[in-house]
Amino acid sequence: MTENNKTDNKTPYILFGTALVAVVGVTSWWVFNSNQPQPVTPIVTETQSEPVTGLIPSEIAEPEDSVEEPIEEPIQDTTETVTEVVPPKPEPVALNESDEPFRTEVANLAPAHPVIDWLTPNQIIRKLAAMVDGASRGELLFKNRPVERGVEGSFIIDDSSGEIVLSADNYARYDTVISAFEYIDITTAVSLYEFWSPRLEQAYSELGVGGSFHDALMKSIDNLLAAPSVEGRVRLVRPAVYYKFADPELESRSDLEKFIIRIGPANAERLKNKLTRLRDALANG
Repeated sequence: MTENNKTDNKTPYILFGTALVAVVGVTSWWVFNSNQPQPVTPIVTETQSEPVTGLIPSEIAEPEDSVEEPIEEPIQDTTETVTEVVPPKPEPVALNESDEPFRTEVANLAPAHPVIDWLTPNQIIRKLAAMVDGASRGELLFKNRPVERGVEGSFIIDDSSGEIVLSADNYARYDTVISAFEYIDITTAVSLYEFWSPRLEQAYSELGVGGSFHDALMKSIDNLLAAPSVEGRVRLVRPAVYYKFADPELESRSDLEKFIIRIGPANAERLKNKLTRLRDALANG
């Protein structure tokens, strides 16, 4: 396990790279049009009296007043025509103009935590696409990351017993980042991801690696979920400048799997619980 400050700096972007988001609502509304009633043409009935023969004028019966039949009013058609008007779906800004709005929206996922202080100010989506591509293969980038700052402090070991082991105090360095990730609302995160998906896919296609950003993201999450966490003492060696896992099987693990070991079993469980819910929401979205 090669360990230095650079490896710790990748922690925030590993987590927040899997929960990109901003809430974008598309609202549809109804417009009602009423049918106008047709004008009613009145019906006129005329009564004509015929002369009566053989009677003197005084005996001629007065014609009875004609009785008009009641006019039946036509039933007005009150059926309303309902027209559904769906506004065009909002589109994210162009990829080259996306840094500021994307940075702000991702930071709003966990406003109680300093997420915006961790994010790089430029080319965030392109760097994120490259990070996800690497993570889908178990690799972690050390250059051109979407995050500038990492966890505080230096790597902590314990050699009080005569052998070098990974200190439990080292696990606590990741608590703030894990807490920020747990704070993220899944529904909001998925909405943000779906809104920015066209730009994420565009940036991913620029890498020329084939496939899609979405598939790479799901594979990255699967790799994190499958990574082992180690209970108990984790022995280290230091053959040169950097520390490595003393266990050859652990040292042969991918960078992503080593990351899960370094954050400690408790943090690994918290991270995986949240990732499981996020993956389910992405798969069913």
